[in-house]
Amino acid sequence: MAEKRANPHAQDGDEFEIAADEKGKQPLRVRLQKGKAELHEVWQKDLPKDLPARWVDPEDGEEKAITWLNNFGVKDKKSGKFIERLDYDYEVEFDLPEGSKAVYFDGKAVRFFESAERKDGKVKVRLNLGDPPTGRLP
Repeated sequence: MAEKRANPHAQDGDEFEIAADEKGKQPLRVRLQKGKAELHEVWQKDLPKDLPARWVDPEDGEEKAITWLNNFGVKDKKSGKFIERLDYDYEVEFDLPEGSKAVYFDGKAVRFFESAERKDGKVKVRLNLGDPPTGRLP
């Protein structure tokens, strides 16, 4: 697939939808800070090949399998380049089964999202990393 521009949401120009695909990637919704879609856009990307398949959950010390859900990047519209870290937080929303924990890969390690709001089988997280593969435990 390489890279594919995410679809801007019809009613909210700061929100982008990343569709599921035939490789099992799950849909995501990315909402940039109000007005930032004038400067930035969201692109769906392939999952990196070297993502870890397992991780020791620091909350209970148990090794668990990671299910990688999707990957995206935030691009600067002017330069056309992906941004490593934004100067603001944005929201990502995706399905998360009860009992699962949302994680992302920061390029060096798997991490829990600092804030995660659960509602109706979905989770909403905040992040400023420009290129975060997202996943869940177990």
